Amino acid sequence: MWSRVKFPNGDQVMISMARDEAKLFKMKFGGLLPGRTLATLDAMGLVDLWDLWGLEYTPLTRSQTILARITSLVMQRNSADEVEAAFNDPNSEVPLKA
Repeated sequence: MWSRVKFPNGDQVMISMARDEAKLFKMKFGGLLPGRTLATLDAMGLVDLWDLWGLEYTPLTRSQTILARITSLVMQRNSADEVEAAFNDPNSEVPLKA
């Protein structure tokens, strides 16, 4: 499961959800291939997000809900560099750790 955000400066970020982690990639070659990893959230980080956001879910909707929330956080930035900084800065309001 994945989503993609395209910024006005041409940057594209793909958010990829797997069973036990989420990864954010800066896309390259016009958005055709994933490039460098901007951030990674492991299973414990995903559990922390559920607790922090107080989300209710069923096992079938958990990944969809967290993907939508992460996508929303990415869309609040202006570039892939801002996404990387926000998702890796421990003092950021974005509650994710790489």
